[in-house]
Amino acid sequence: MKKIFALLCFLVLFSINLVAQEWQQKESIFFNKENNIFFIVDSTINSIEREEIVDKTKTYIQKDLELLQGDDLTEPLSILFFGSREEMHLKTGKRVSSFSMLKNSGNPVYSINVVYDSLHCPLNRELIKMIISTKWGDMKDSKLIWLREGLSTYATPEADDCNSYTLEDKYAYLLQNNKLIDLEEFPVNEISPDYKAARIQAAYIVSLLLEKYGIEKFKKLWLGGMDNFETIFEESLNSIIQKLNKNFEQKYKILIPIDWQTLTSDCIYPQPDDWLFIYDQNGLGKLMSKEVDSIQFIISLDIDVGKGDEIVEKTKAYIAQNLELINESGLESSMHLVLVDSREEVEKVLGGKQAGLAQFNAEEKIHSIVAVYNDLFPSALKHELMHAISIEKWGKQSPDLLWVAEGLAVFAAPEAEECTGYTLEERYVYLLQQNKLWDVNHLFTSSWTRTEYTQAGYIVKYLIEKFGIKKLKKLWQTGMKDFEEIYGLNFEEIINNINENLYQRYPNQMELDWDTFNEDCIEFFITPKQ
Repeated sequence: MKKIFALLCFLVLFSINLVAQEWQQKESIFFNKENNIFFIVDSTINSIEREEIVDKTKTYIQKDLELLQGDDLTEPLSILFFGSREEMHLKTGKRVSSFSMLKNSGNPVYSINVVYDSLHCPLNRELIKMIISTKWGDMKDSKLIWLREGLSTYATPEADDCNSYTLEDKYAYLLQNNKLIDLEEFPVNEISPDYKAARIQAAYIVSLLLEKYGIEKFKKLWLGGMDNFETIFEESLNSIIQKLNKNFEQKYKILIPIDWQTLTSDCIYPQPDDWLFIYDQNGLGKLMSKEVDSIQFIISLDIDVGKGDEIVEKTKAYIAQNLELINESGLESSMHLVLVDSREEVEKVLGGKQAGLAQFNAEEKIHSIVAVYNDLFPSALKHELMHAISIEKWGKQSPDLLWVAEGLAVFAAPEAEECTGYTLEERYVYLLQQNKLWDVNHLFTSSWTRTEYTQAGYIVKYLIEKFGIKKLKKLWQTGMKDFEEIYGLNFEEIINNINENLYQRYPNQMELDWDTFNEDCIEFFITPKQ
């Protein structure tokens, strides 16, 4: 189903023959082209609504161009309309009522995905973001998210008018309940209540500034960055907000009777917070998805769906344990987590048969993690979570500290690399006694096999337990050039101390079978699917 849907979208967008003005149907979607706008609508939306969609889109675009003082829209635009949030989630994996994809190397046209609701349609919220990008250029200063979200929310009152309160009333509620934020530190999780509240706050500030200064100053701010705010508006944003809040405190003596859930709810009937089906683009088929706090969990149906909530709780525990291990607290970024039951499934997603991978988009503050998860080896997840947590809290380590990054993840979850019943220390001792430890310079390279993980894991364990986590953090942030200054010994001297201590503590040979030791645990115990 998803492959057909994606193929049809591709044909609609790029077929040179599609110039007609009439709606056409293919499988479960209708499509049409009006000038440079491609409309793609799922079959749950009726013919009358399809015509409403076209008319509303044209009206919104005209009003947005007038607001932003722009000329005609010339960029091709693709808009996909879904009949419900359930349909949106099934096709895109997102539990939202709308989202946009700006034009880039991976997306050849501006694209909007939106749930159509005749009363509370959030379409214009995405249209104005696209028009801002088209007419003013892409956002170069992330501190201006408040401006983008404020403008788009201000221009689309119909998307949020389901509780009969004005924008001013909602702002007063936020002030009275100490819910206002620093707009330059806008929340990152777009489906969170905090994000929706921040959007209301930003919209009200935008409405006041527009009334007093006009749109041209906003354009200057967008192009110049937040550091130019005071020059453009003649006083700081913080000063403007302080004056506003002081006036509000005098004006609103009675508490606004809104509750937090009502204020932050999406007017379009929201999906339940339980596990929902989602189609996958990587050949994994149908998956299950659930949003918990700022984490999106996606699990393969090869994993027992009944274990979904257990996975959520384990993930929370792993995050807490990893944060405690490095003496840090709280995660500010959101997380996209894909769990499958074998390396073969990982290969479909990543192109390689590793047990997992963690990547971090610092600009968007999103961690993407893919990991094998099963009853025997759930800790590959904990290993990858440590990668995510350490890079968020400490930054990206220098290239010569791969051994620290991997060693820290191994120390956090040594069982991810162990299937013989031996501890991390015992495995290191075996390598030491068999003269199978790598030369220390090899640890600074990226040409690793398997035994390096045990070696790096134990060295990191030693450094943390003997010298403390603060020194390891300092090393992480400065690099090997400062190792001796931080630890008082050079790296080889530390290794010699480790090895001499272990020779004394383990005079007898460690009985380990090399082939079993060097076997990948997950491959060893999990029979690949035929």
